[in-house]
Amino acid sequence: MFGLGWPELGLIGLAALIVLGPKKIPELGSALGKTLRGFKKELYTSEADDVREEGEEGERAKRAEEQPFDNAQGKRSRGAEENS
Repeated sequence: MFGLGWPELGLIGLAALIVLGPKKIPELGSALGKTLRGFKKELYTSEADDVREEGEEGERAKRAEEQPFDNAQGKRSRGAEENS
């Protein structure tokens, strides 16, 4: 974990206790926890949005492939355009 062992973490904790005091440390821990939960929630939400958008694009492409062509220029038939 970043090259920190238990002695180093203990020293950091002791310094935080001396500098911030015992009343502030629980508040900071709570704020840190809320922040990390918010980051994690946004990360999962954005990943789910990406997957959903990819799925919708794939469905549109699949429907476009299934629509019949009218002529040699590759234009879609009128009926196929009305269904989109």
